[in-house]
Amino acid sequence: MSDKRITLEKDKNENEFFFIEFDYDAKLVEFVKKIPTRKFDSFSKRWKIHADHITAKYVDSFARKLNFNVDQSAKDYIDKMIYSKFTVEIPKLKRELREFQKEGVMYAIKYQRCFIADDMGVGKSGESIAAVETTKSYPCLIICPSSLKLNWKKEISLWLDNRSVKVIEGLIKVDYEIVDNKKIVVGYKMPDYDADFVIINYDILYRDKRISKLENPNNIIIPDHKDLLKQIPFKSIIIDESHLCSNHKSLRTKAVKEIAKKIKYRFALSGTPILNKPRELIAQLDILDRLDSLGGFWEFATRYCNAKEGNFGWDLNGSSNLDELHERLKTTCFIRRKKEDVLSELPEKQRIMLPVEISNRDEYEKVSKNFVKWMKNNLMSNEEYYEELKKIDYLTESQRKQILENKVKYKLNKILLAETAVKIEKLKQIAAKGKLNKIFDFIDNFLSYDEKLIIFAKHKEIYNKIIERYKDISVHVVGGMSTQQKNNSVEKFKTDENTKLFIGAINAAGVGLNLTESNTVIFVEFDWTPAIHEQAEDRAHRIGQKDFVKCYYFYGENTIDEYILEIIEEKRKITLNVSDGKNLELENDISKIISKFI
Repeated sequence: MSDKRITLEKDKNENEFFFIEFDYDAKLVEFVKKIPTRKFDSFSKRWKIHADHITAKYVDSFARKLNFNVDQSAKDYIDKMIYSKFTVEIPKLKRELREFQKEGVMYAIKYQRCFIADDMGVGKSGESIAAVETTKSYPCLIICPSSLKLNWKKEISLWLDNRSVKVIEGLIKVDYEIVDNKKIVVGYKMPDYDADFVIINYDILYRDKRISKLENPNNIIIPDHKDLLKQIPFKSIIIDESHLCSNHKSLRTKAVKEIAKKIKYRFALSGTPILNKPRELIAQLDILDRLDSLGGFWEFATRYCNAKEGNFGWDLNGSSNLDELHERLKTTCFIRRKKEDVLSELPEKQRIMLPVEISNRDEYEKVSKNFVKWMKNNLMSNEEYYEELKKIDYLTESQRKQILENKVKYKLNKILLAETAVKIEKLKQIAAKGKLNKIFDFIDNFLSYDEKLIIFAKHKEIYNKIIERYKDISVHVVGGMSTQQKNNSVEKFKTDENTKLFIGAINAAGVGLNLTESNTVIFVEFDWTPAIHEQAEDRAHRIGQKDFVKCYYFYGENTIDEYILEIIEEKRKITLNVSDGKNLELENDISKIISKFI
């Protein structure tokens, strides 16, 4: 047997590695050092190389030129990656992948540690979920912005059956005891990460504030989530909005890199690869363990960042050879489809329902309980209510709902109708207030895409908070403005490249305005009828619009928002004349809401 041999082996996490073994030879060492990701394993006295489609080419060339003996498993891997057409069978999913999405799944599986950099709204999440399911690379860790955690949970349920999901909330909980009237740390609660998909947001991976010495005199170590997640044998990781890890010095980037280090399939999702500042790719490439495949840090910095040494160190803020970089990325770890590339496969308009956890849950629950109590006192006596419950226990759900709705309609009069509507609007407003922090996160992230965004809200308190936060980069149209003021806002949004946001009161700005400079609309609050929303959506989706329009509806999970959206969707399925019978329609809507609460 030759003393120069190459083998393919797996570690405990199912990651595949080439191992190159030979008696020491300075010239051979120089050749090995040209292979990306190579490291000398001092324990086995062999060179260890992360096996993938790129290193397979290097190892194949190395073995042929230098007469190395290649074992069968390594030969089979090289053949699969280089000489055979790479195909995998994507299993049947709950939703049908579009053709370009299937290509994305194939790319992700072959390239293993890569960017999925399709434009926003094109379908990156579906591709990454399908890639995880196809490879059965469970458990899978999803790291994303806080505002998108519940949406990822929803997306998984839309694509897959029978996959468990855990959404991790908050920092690791600390256990305290009272000693001499002081709170003293005695330990921590171990989080439950046991699921096929574990979803966590960037900002709770690490603790930015440590517990004081007075609280923790015994110096008990409270771990970060990242410390514990590193110990779990994840087979795949999805890093959503990966451009948030573009600063290699940030705690966020360091935490993600530590967690991802031993995971086989790493998918970085971002619609903003930011190639005008290639330095922002360096930290992301490092997380994917792809920096060596592009020449390493210094070659990347000098070749593509136009690195120059100044008085205060190296300046990497430049750019150079971008066309070359783009081509090298495509053959290394980067797939990107712009909206215009796949427009024929996309719908003209796409509605996306985004669930969020409200931040003021206690306030909402208190008002909700008071509302139910008020309804029982005013719309049905306790005796009537309990008699009704006895009857409807023996009926189907639809019959039960119909009886309640009919009873409420019978009891409603003009005074109660108006008062009930006011109380419902108050509940909607509290839910909207609780959504704002997550919506601000979404908007802040959206702004990194350098696109324009249309935002609709309903209540004055809500849209004023949005206007105040983004006053330097937005215009608005709300009630009480003159026609000229509205026209000025629209014109500035259309012509000023620094005006990124249009903020509108849904009843004042939802009709008659042409805002096709944006193809993204978000609804912070909802009206009662689908026609109102469709008119607002159509500010971006007009005749002649060539792009597809994305409409995001943010709803508070387990709030009245869910009931309102149900009513809207029911109405969408049937043809309603919104100009006729408005009082009857409001009465029907309110009776449905009340029956849901009861």
